[in-house]
Amino acid sequence: MISLRSRSSAAPKKQPTGRLRVFYCGDIHGSDVCFRKFVNAGAHYEADVLVLGGDITGKGLVPIVRLDDGTWRGYLHGQPRSCANGEELEALRLAVSRAGFYAVEVTADELARLEQSADGQSDAFRTAMIEQVSAWTALASERLAGTGRLCLVMPGNDDEYFIDDYLGDGETVQNVDGKVVELQNGIELVSLAWSNATPWNSAREFSEEKIAERLGELSSQVERPQSAIFNVHVPPFASGIDTVQKLDDQFRPVVENGMPVEIPVGSTAVREAIEHAQPRLGLHGHIHESKGEARIGKTLCINPGSDYASGRLHGVLVDISPERVERHIYTEG
Repeated sequence: MISLRSRSSAAPKKQPTGRLRVFYCGDIHGSDVCFRKFVNAGAHYEADVLVLGGDITGKGLVPIVRLDDGTWRGYLHGQPRSCANGEELEALRLAVSRAGFYAVEVTADELARLEQSADGQSDAFRTAMIEQVSAWTALASERLAGTGRLCLVMPGNDDEYFIDDYLGDGETVQNVDGKVVELQNGIELVSLAWSNATPWNSAREFSEEKIAERLGELSSQVERPQSAIFNVHVPPFASGIDTVQKLDDQFRPVVENGMPVEIPVGSTAVREAIEHAQPRLGLHGHIHESKGEARIGKTLCINPGSDYASGRLHGVLVDISPERVERHIYTEG
């Protein structure tokens, strides 16, 4: 049985021992298909702990309008989609979810009112996020009950703060953002959802100074950093797992000599924290296109990447003991 203990617990601390199998993924952005694959990964890979490392919620609403003739019409990626029956409507709902959006079924009059009200759009978006996250937490709790597996969930920079209350605080599913928790074999898990600045001005972006301060506070609670796992949404700067294509002021790709310009966009504060603490393992997401791994001193840092819009779940399976990362395997399914 895998257990979880908060660092604030008065229970006696145990020495790290034994191997732990961790399945990690992130950046599913509202994809119901990817979340279900994430939950099922526990049994499929015989993982002890499932870690969802941030950017959980979708990116917006997609209205699907019921027309007077009983058919439906929606737009996905700017392309019209018509539905003549319930089967086609369900297929459109699934396509919207896979793309990281929320389908909202409305009449033409309801759509007109929604388009005229920024508050109405905000409320509808908030409701959709809460309903989905609540359903996911319930699903994970039900599927994992009695298995001995833990589901440790963390929001990311794209996730609004109000979803934190719906991410779980039970024995099976827990929100671990901003916490240091101890797994059964004594390995400590440090989790932080924040990122440095992005062009998108998302909810949980902070200065490098603030990130450094928060990671310093969390690191000070770690008793055995050499065997710890840093579950930090944003990757370390210039690590090779934080590379993106450079954009101009109009968010257009920058091209020089016929080639796209690539730049590192990870966090300098995260890199400095890893260099200082030298945890056993760093688990990161945030940069979907920068799948890979890097060594920062003794620390193995991994970003499994993300392709949520296709419905494919990218993850990494890690066998870790207090002494070493015994093996890690990238997964896709």
